[in-house]
Amino acid sequence: MRTFESNHQTQEQSSELFFRPKTGAGLPTAAQNNSFFPPAHPSYVQRNAANSSGAAPDVQMQAAPAAAPCGPGLTVGRRRATIQPVRVARNDGTHPTERIGFSRLTELFGRCCIEFAISPPRTINRTDFQVVNDTGGAATPEENALAAAAPGGNHINVIVVQNFDTGGGVLNADSGGGAMSIPGATPSVIAVEGTSRTVIAHEVGHALGLFHTGAATFMRGTGRHGAANPRHVTLSQCNTARTSALLTPIAGNCCMDPH
Repeated sequence: MRTFESNHQTQEQSSELFFRPKTGAGLPTAAQNNSFFPPAHPSYVQRNAANSSGAAPDVQMQAAPAAAPCGPGLTVGRRRATIQPVRVARNDGTHPTERIGFSRLTELFGRCCIEFAISPPRTINRTDFQVVNDTGGAATPEENALAAAAPGGNHINVIVVQNFDTGGGVLNADSGGGAMSIPGATPSVIAVEGTSRTVIAHEVGHALGLFHTGAATFMRGTGRHGAANPRHVTLSQCNTARTSALLTPIAGNCCMDPH
């Protein structure tokens, strides 16, 4: 295993208006009026259809079902980490690398009651960092220099480069590698453009103290940066990640849901 790992890779209830049918001269009776209105919304119960005097039906809101109880030991305090996206541009600031999405990161770690604050992207203007050397082993001097040029602080840098040069040329979509993590006070994930969002979650998992597993979880490598990892999370992974010093407690409790 690398010291500097490479990943060779409700329903929201709508508000509805219920109109009471009117009766009187020139107007249809309530019973007639009912024929023009669709059945009540399933979340409502309509009782006492219009009586002989034309009184409006009695409409009552039905109580929402109770939330399922949280399992033993799964109620925990919410925690948050900060992600600092970093793009790499040419020396003159043009042609920055693409942005990478973090939807899988928030989805998978959300099951552990871990949230992420995504900071506005920062840019490093160095042409020679757009393609960095990568040997598939420990971080190269160029990768370490790139990580050192990224912002410091209590966060995780996610740096996007154009490509890795593995010594035999740059990567293609089917090449091994393309994403790696460098530990430290401010850990950095370095990923090439086109890296899968679950691979980004995998690399951030390393930054939070998780290791590779042979089981079908998001911490199992795929061998290619464009190939998505499994999307399963275990309770053990949640408990380990939650101990990271990069996490800050925030208000409120949460029910972990590893699956």
